[in-house]
Parts: sequence; structure tokens; C-alpha cells
Amino acid sequence: MKNEIKFYENMLTINDVVKEFSTKILQVIEFKNFIIIRTEYNSQISDNIFCINYKNEIIWNISEIIKRSEEAYTGVNKILENIIEVFLFTGVCYRIDVIERKILEKKIVK
Repeated sequence: MKNEIKFYENMLTINDVVKEFSTKILQVIEFKNFIIIRTEYNSQISDNIFCINYKNEIIWNISEIIKRSEEAYTGVNKILENIIEVFLFTGVCYRIDVIERKILEKKIVK
């Protein structure tokens, strides 16, 4: 059965289970067993990338993988079924294994 994912403003609905985030959802990327979402950031909200399972529960926040103080992430790309790239406002790109929860590569892109 295909999972039904909908989002509007700051509300994420997965198979009729609703979760509210503190800021608007900007990006949703589907994987086999989870999704990655990126929310809007502001002066109070950073570390704005989350891994969510199909029960709409948070598995991890990006701050658990990239140990930096309050970073704003401006983009996420799916590379493989277990690898994403995340982009920081400062011009740094991290390649991350989302299953192992570890950084594979860091590079400057600006």
C-alpha cells in the first residue's frame, strides 16, 4: 500500500496522522521507509531538517548528525536511497548517510 503524504503550511499528514511543525514545510523527500522534510527557518528556528517515519514520528533531527550550533539549512537533495545532501546558508554542503546517521563528506559550494 502506498503511503499518503500531504503537507500544507506547517502541517504534515501521513496516512491521516497529522503533525504540526513550528514553521512552514518547504520540502518533502520520500524514501522507502521514511521521509525527509525541510521546514522554514528564522532567528528562533534552525536545524530545520527532520527524518520522519510513516507513522509520522520524528526519527531524528539534523542537529543529531551535524553537531554545529544552530544552522539554517537551505536545501536537501536525495542522492541514493540512504544518502542525502544538505546545504547550509553559509555555503557548506554535507553528504549524509541517513540510515547510519553519519557525515560522509563536507564541501564548500559557494
